[in-house]
Amino acid sequence: NGVMVDTKYSSADTLQCSRRILSNSEAEILQNAMRYQVHTHMGGLKHSLGGKTGTAERADRLSPTGKSNDIWFTFFIDGKSTVSGHPICVTLRFERANTRSGAAMEFSRKILTALELSGYLKRS
Repeated sequence: NGVMVDTKYSSADTLQCSRRILSNSEAEILQNAMRYQVHTHMGGLKHSLGGKTGTAERADRLSPTGKSNDIWFTFFIDGKSTVSGHPICVTLRFERANTRSGAAMEFSRKILTALELSGYLKRS
């Protein structure tokens, strides 16, 4: 219907989880595959991450070619926030980036540094 849904939540929000879709062992397989993805493409990290990239190609009347790419990278950090004690998951999305999704993955290094500098993530 063209209405953007709210995608920012805080710990004060009450969210209802409908139902579990993976068993613990299936979730572990998926987590390990996501860790392997990050390890393969982003060596030299101080933290253990798991993640997945993506590219959404779309028609774009503002682009000279008539199309553009939105790129994204969702990742989790093994361990918990030093502030909240909760797991950390981050999604980066760049609209009309017109580049590869790996660029969002590389930008996540800056997010990790910002989390460390803010005290939200323990420096390794």
